[in-house]
Amino acid sequence: MKIRFSLLLAVFSTLFLSSCVSSKDMQYQGFTNFKVNNITDEPKVNVDIKLYNPNFFGGKLKAMEFNVLVDDKIIGSAGIPDPVRIKGKSEFILPVECTTSLDKMGGLLALGLQSYFSSSEVPVGIEGTMTIQKFIFFRRTFAFKYGDEIDIKKIMGN
Repeated sequence: MKIRFSLLLAVFSTLFLSSCVSSKDMQYQGFTNFKVNNITDEPKVNVDIKLYNPNFFGGKLKAMEFNVLVDDKIIGSAGIPDPVRIKGKSEFILPVECTTSLDKMGGLLALGLQSYFSSSEVPVGIEGTMTIQKFIFFRRTFAFKYGDEIDIKKIMGN
């Protein structure tokens, strides 16, 4: 009888707590260190994405799968290899590395040259899904799309 009552109490407590806790989506704060490396062999796009957790509670970013976009064209896909701990009400940096192909990067060369000579910025972003987990029971997967613009001259150091 006591075991059944304890189990029932645990189930109701879990349901009650999960209904009281509403989590907000991670907020995009910008990016830094956008680089394209190894352009002649197997191109890699590296960028550090700054996100903000607006929730009072922390958690663990268990999974994240996304496409890297330049000028709204997918240049590659990536994910996080290991879970990332996130504190409540805090900013965190998420380093991203995306391996792509010369075919996907080829069309971007003209865009980069045009941007360089016209001083216009190139739209970049990532879109996909992320799964946040708190304790064992509370898990939420949501879609996101974060975008920004890059000044090609700043990347090249001019």
